[in-house]
Amino acid sequence: LIIARWLGVSFYGSYNLINAFIVIFSFLPDLGTNLIVIRDLAKSPRKRPVLIGQAVTINLIFSAVAFIIIAVSFPIYAPHTNVLLAVIFAAATLVVSSLRTIAKLAFDAAEAMHISALFTILNSVSSLSLALIGLSLTHNLTGLFAGAFLGTCLSFIIEWFISLKTFTWPRIPLKIFPTLNLLKQGLPLGLAAATALLYTQIDTLILGRFMSLQYVGWYSAAATLVFGLLQLNVPLMAAVYPALSRRHPQPQRFRELIWQVSGIILAWTLPWKGVALWKAA
Repeated sequence: LIIARWLGVSFYGSYNLINAFIVIFSFLPDLGTNLIVIRDLAKSPRKRPVLIGQAVTINLIFSAVAFIIIAVSFPIYAPHTNVLLAVIFAAATLVVSSLRTIAKLAFDAAEAMHISALFTILNSVSSLSLALIGLSLTHNLTGLFAGAFLGTCLSFIIEWFISLKTFTWPRIPLKIFPTLNLLKQGLPLGLAAATALLYTQIDTLILGRFMSLQYVGWYSAAATLVFGLLQLNVPLMAAVYPALSRRHPQPQRFRELIWQVSGIILAWTLPWKGVALWKAA
């Protein structure tokens, strides 16, 4: 809302086009391994230093890969746009954000969701505040994404400080095969995430390629509201995942939890679907 108000619909289109392009590569830093780490931590907390060390190694390597791919491919995808520096800051934010996320894996596995929630709020507030400061100083997207990058860096430092004070330091793996095995287990989840991300962003990317940024801005204004209302399912699944891991050896309790979670998701989602259909009619 602020970007559309201050900079206009075309800049808002550029903003959403950059985000859509970054999002389709956001599966790369962890390739699904973070979920495997949470699962294994929930079952075996004593393995925390090794598992977190493996997560750091994987995210560091593949975050760098994602950054390079984004920096090289965006000018080919959108040669008519003059926002490459903003894209570089957005890609750098993806790198820092992926490493920031590892700080809360142990809390997620222990079902200390209040800590994870505080981390999420901290990152949102710091990123948004510095992004708005950057936007107000420069009145362009480069300043906005630079501010968001600095805000994410600030959150990264605070979250890792808390995590290292609470848990032992991660142990960087010296043997490659356990890390490769973790990658093998996470790869199907990573590919599933990649498919889902491409499905949700392909419309914006097609518009950005063949239509003007003004059309992207108009389209994104509606799509962002709809998807935003449904995003409450994401923290719910993150909270339930460790409990599912522990209940998996108990089929009856596992099925009961699945049904409970499905009911909550349907109870939240279906009314909004009905409202959307009513508005469309």
